[in-house]
Amino acid sequence: MNKRRELVFPIVVFLVYTIIFSMAGIVRIDTYVVAGYDLGIFDQVVRAYARFQAPLVTLKGDDYNIWGDHFHPIVALWAPLYWIWDNIRVLAIGHALVVASAVFPVWSFVRRHFTSQRLAKVFAAVALIGWPIQGLIGFDAHEIAFAVPLIAWIIDALDRRDDRALLVCSALLLLVREDMGILVAVIGLIRLMRPGKPRGWWKGLGLIAAGLGAFAVVTAVIIPSFANEGYQYWDYGQVMSRPWEALWLWAYPWTKMWTWLALLVPVGFLALLSPYLLIAVPVMAERMLASRELLWGVQYHYNSPVWIVVCLASVDGARRLSAWLVARKGSRKARPHRWLTIIITSTTAVCMVLGMVGVPWFWQMYPLQRVLTGAAFQWTIGAPDRREVVEWLPADTCVAADDRVAGQLTHTNRVTVPGVSQVKQDFYVLDFYQPYPATTPAMWTTGLAYETAIEMGFHIVKRSGTILVLQSPDYTGPDPVRCGPGAR
Repeated sequence: MNKRRELVFPIVVFLVYTIIFSMAGIVRIDTYVVAGYDLGIFDQVVRAYARFQAPLVTLKGDDYNIWGDHFHPIVALWAPLYWIWDNIRVLAIGHALVVASAVFPVWSFVRRHFTSQRLAKVFAAVALIGWPIQGLIGFDAHEIAFAVPLIAWIIDALDRRDDRALLVCSALLLLVREDMGILVAVIGLIRLMRPGKPRGWWKGLGLIAAGLGAFAVVTAVIIPSFANEGYQYWDYGQVMSRPWEALWLWAYPWTKMWTWLALLVPVGFLALLSPYLLIAVPVMAERMLASRELLWGVQYHYNSPVWIVVCLASVDGARRLSAWLVARKGSRKARPHRWLTIIITSTTAVCMVLGMVGVPWFWQMYPLQRVLTGAAFQWTIGAPDRREVVEWLPADTCVAADDRVAGQLTHTNRVTVPGVSQVKQDFYVLDFYQPYPATTPAMWTTGLAYETAIEMGFHIVKRSGTILVLQSPDYTGPDPVRCGPGAR
């Protein structure tokens, strides 16, 4: 009976957060603020898996296999949802289900360490709506969503000394993305450092070897076999050329320091006292030492796996701090007093809440606040024009579209962005409010795309605000075989 009662809280939170997160994602689709990169890309990928086809993505090029970009076969778990409802909105639901499921390992972990179950519930509930989680939800769909519950389960398994769960979740983590192999290696190191008898040391070494081996095989063999240019995300020129600056680059420019503070301040820096924080080190190193400025800040989905580590590490850090304070007063075997544990865990929970409500700038950015206040349901500039164009365009036609429109067409058309496809298009959809139709290696401007279409004989058939629709002179009507959403 007690076990059933313990499940009530996480089940309720899971259901509530699934509804809220799904609503946030669907509203973004219905208000036309989503983009082809990345929601449209994942729609094409998962739709292909649902049809037992290779994950080819026309948004990135003709015959472009997504495994030449990132290795994330775990997103195939979303494919059965397309058998129920063949619509891009199902991705928002699948994304919400995965993120909300993290409440189960988080609750399993915190309820063992918090003396007050009420505070444990507050902590678990707030952790799952932290600003990095909201950044992940606001990104519509991404493979890193699977890392959030898996990392939480891994930390819980380490804490419970459950090697079976640890090995299973670590194996699944390797399917999330190519860089997760480094995380698995660090997880193996933590397992290897477990105090006590050295039984099972081979499991730690096995995780280290499997993690490093998987990273090497995926980045040096699998991805290059699908991409002529090889692995594209090794972007550490400054560190490689000036390695003595690596330590400084962890926190400079100051955008990086702000990210560190935004992650650690809400938990009172207690995460620094736990070895579990080591799991976040590879992710932060990958971001902070990279040359791409986009990776340094608090925006988008990048902080979500680090956040879940920080949250659970802070709980473990609070436990270690209380034990250390008691040990200073007497026997090293002394157990923390109840009142001391209550004070420290209460402080952790309070820091979490204050850290969240004390940064209104985050709350203005992220989807939960926007849904609750109704701001998410309001039309943004250009959204009505995008809706008008999408509703006007015939289904089962080949379209080269601006990225802000392309995300709405992947479930009805063969869609790409200007400059990446050699396939003959039926329509060009260009938004002259945007200087670039998409961020691609070709880096076509909207003007260049327009000039190219005109040179090929395309003519304007519709205007809506700043958006122009140009039609091919050879267009004869929809063709589901050549230009349907599953066309190659």
